[in-house]
Amino acid sequence: MIPFSENLKRLREEKNISRQELSKATGVSTSSLGYYETNNREPTARALMAIASVLNCSIDELLGFSPSKLGQYMQLVNQSPHCQVRVDQKADKVYVERHFEETETPHTDCIELSIKDFIDLVGSAIHSYQEDPYQILQESIENELSYYQKASQWKAALQRDYADRLHEQEKKMTSQQDEFPKE
Repeated sequence: MIPFSENLKRLREEKNISRQELSKATGVSTSSLGYYETNNREPTARALMAIASVLNCSIDELLGFSPSKLGQYMQLVNQSPHCQVRVDQKADKVYVERHFEETETPHTDCIELSIKDFIDLVGSAIHSYQEDPYQILQESIENELSYYQKASQWKAALQRDYADRLHEQEKKMTSQQDEFPKE
């Protein structure tokens, strides 16, 4: 995957558009465009949409991945019985809903990522192992469940400890009040 900074510069130069011209056409400052091209700043979703529109390319192409890769990764994650992925391309967001039913208190949470971060995250998980990607995701989910269960146990222990300390403090205050006669 070619980084966004390189894609932006390449696409801009292919269209023979200067930074100043791109800035005027998109409303994105020239300095911001320079930061994007030198990989010193990440663009906002609004900037991405404006730049892609002027350069006549998709946001996916601008970010350096094909829509098919996003689709493949979504399909891969959706194979898990614990995860469901939704995409809002206009907002450049991926929402991963995770369902935890094997815990004491079944619940669902939702993680919000940019499309680029989602692809980077899943891609790095796949490339860091030479195993079946589905198995990697399954193991990752198992680890998350295990961590959640441990975190829930720690939280319960901390809550019990806090309640015990509070109770001890109340008993101490009550006994101190009993020592002093009321006037």
